[in-house]
Amino acid sequence: MIAHQNKILGIFLMVFLFLSSYAECSQVRRLRLNSESVAEIRVSTKGTIISFPSRPQKVLLGKKNSFGLEYIENDIAISPFTTTSSSNLTAYLDGRRYTFKLVTSEKSGDEIVLIRDSLERSVKIKVK
Repeated sequence: MIAHQNKILGIFLMVFLFLSSYAECSQVRRLRLNSESVAEIRVSTKGTIISFPSRPQKVLLGKKNSFGLEYIENDIAISPFTTTSSSNLTAYLDGRRYTFKLVTSEKSGDEIVLIRDSLERSVKIKVK
């Protein structure tokens, strides 16, 4: 009887640990934007990735020396230089413009932000 209770307790503990580690996984935030909107990005002190549908042709950072930017394919990796860094950022791609307000957030920063155009439509495929 005790062995059975220990087994159930062990299974419960493993499920609890799995769920708690799953809850701590990075969150992906999805934004649908147009050229007239300004989206706030909470840049984590550990860094944030902004992922675009295609490679940005040009990126402008408002305040120089406020954030470090690295370009990797369709992504921009952003790291704040200080815990109080803030700036705007504008990205141009495929004839579109996306504007962001970057603010550093020590506790609730975005890890990954997926950017999609508000005009982009989801395509539904019918399977026969």
